[in-house]
Amino acid sequence: MNLPGEMRAIGAAQKRVPVIGPTAGSEALVESLDPSASARLFLRSSADGVTDNTHFSQYGADRIGGLVLRSIREQNLPLAAHLR
Repeated sequence: MNLPGEMRAIGAAQKRVPVIGPTAGSEALVESLDPSASARLFLRSSADGVTDNTHFSQYGADRIGGLVLRSIREQNLPLAAHLR
């Protein structure tokens, strides 16, 4: 399943439904970093010692959040007026 493509299709099928999807930006971010630096984006272990390379760390969430903010601003969505 191509989840990002499905989300864009749903957004296009509905009127006035913007899609804020950082997929391309997050892929570019990960690929621009060396393996050690990109590993910092993800939770590498939790309190119970389980390795998790699918969820973002605080650092990774901040970086992806920045991509979401940029997308909101680039699309000139009304929400942008309320962001810092």
